[in-house]
Amino acid sequence: MEKKLSISVYIPFYNVESYLSESIQSVLEQSFRDFELILINDGSTDKSLQIAQGFSDERIRVIDNHHDFIQTLNIGLEQAVGKYVIRMDADDKMHKDRLLVQYNYLENNEDIAACGAGFERFGYGSGKYMPQLLDSDEIENGFIDYNCFAVGMMRKDFLDFYQIRYKQEYIYAEDYKLWVDIVLAGGKLSNLPRVLNYYRIHEQQISTVNNMQMIENSFVIRQEIIRYLLKRDNVKYNNVVPVCDLLYDLYIRNVLTIKDYCQLVSYLMKI
Repeated sequence: MEKKLSISVYIPFYNVESYLSESIQSVLEQSFRDFELILINDGSTDKSLQIAQGFSDERIRVIDNHHDFIQTLNIGLEQAVGKYVIRMDADDKMHKDRLLVQYNYLENNEDIAACGAGFERFGYGSGKYMPQLLDSDEIENGFIDYNCFAVGMMRKDFLDFYQIRYKQEYIYAEDYKLWVDIVLAGGKLSNLPRVLNYYRIHEQQISTVNNMQMIENSFVIRQEIIRYLLKRDNVKYNNVVPVCDLLYDLYIRNVLTIKDYCQLVSYLMKI
């Protein structure tokens, strides 16, 4: 029987001719070699597609799609044939040992559905994000307040079994939603306290241009994980569930905004 490919890395790209080559090169230079790299054009109008097609490495596949961000992300998940899958932004770079470190961790921790890590900013910003919430319970409770999981490597069979994919209605917070959907399906997450990715800061990145919609969708996701944890861990939150249910009713009746609901319930769940 032919051995299954270990890792699928996919990079969706749209008009990133200034950064794409550097991003691709950081994957090709990984110390771990058993991977494929899927480059998916999201309808670029600059030279990004030509840059992707200019690489001759046999591990690379190039897919040309029309401009539809969420559909392009899901093409990557559908096309991936590796045991594990990574989505990386086309303006970021990988630490040379990222694949090796996350692969080894998941191979040795079969109960973990996805493994995250820290990252270092570069470009128009600097500084490191080092995750402080490391095990699944900590991460799940952290999701109540913010997306505390990044630089993910996921088990492809888990995503396929539970039909977990990116969703259009959560655009610009789609990663946050994907991580939460893994939790809602019963999957466990784990963060590694080390930098494994380099996150480029620039004026045209999606999270900057679409910041308001990202914030709005993030509150919807926070509300979903709050409701899930209150139900799943009802014994733990027994004393605050009645008040939280009342606040939810006020939110449904538009007496409270979703932001107020999330912040109030988050406070109660920490008492």
